[in-house]
Amino acid sequence: MALARRGVYGLAALFYLGFAAVAVSTMFGWDRSGSSDQIAHDWTAWILAKPFGQWMVGAIGAAVTAFGLGIGIAGFWGEFRRRLELKAKERRVVMALGRFGFAARSLVFTMIGLFLVYVAFDSNSREAKGFAGALQLIQQQPYGSVGLGVTAAGLLAFGIYEVAEGAFGRITAPSLHQTAVKRGLAG
Repeated sequence: MALARRGVYGLAALFYLGFAAVAVSTMFGWDRSGSSDQIAHDWTAWILAKPFGQWMVGAIGAAVTAFGLGIGIAGFWGEFRRRLELKAKERRVVMALGRFGFAARSLVFTMIGLFLVYVAFDSNSREAKGFAGALQLIQQQPYGSVGLGVTAAGLLAFGIYEVAEGAFGRITAPSLHQTAVKRGLAG
């Protein structure tokens, strides 16, 4: 069980390292495919065509926005530090990477959620943005390349944090008593 959990942290690290690579490629103009935006357009168009579609898209947007804000709050409070089996100095470095990464993730998810809320009000699926669209919007702002670089660095930091979580995270195995209680064998 613990090994599987560490593997999940490793896969999450690869996922966010990939996000960082997409952000860097967007920053340098290497990737203009926008495939995540096309997926967002297609899904929102499909949902908008359903009865109560605007309400569903709005609810999904509100949920994604709340999720993004929750990520930011979790990163700010840093409750995840208790799970790390590291010395104080190393823990501070990993915590800084984690907080920076949580902030970058929060920004991107919150932006995607707000776009979905806007789509619900406007009933125009072309306004939906995926990951690539959120990054392109960051890049279009004043000093956007800097903002996009900071976002890429934050996503990279979160990937590194996930590696540290997988390697040094405290993962407790359930006790025999807890397992027996779940199965109804103990009282």
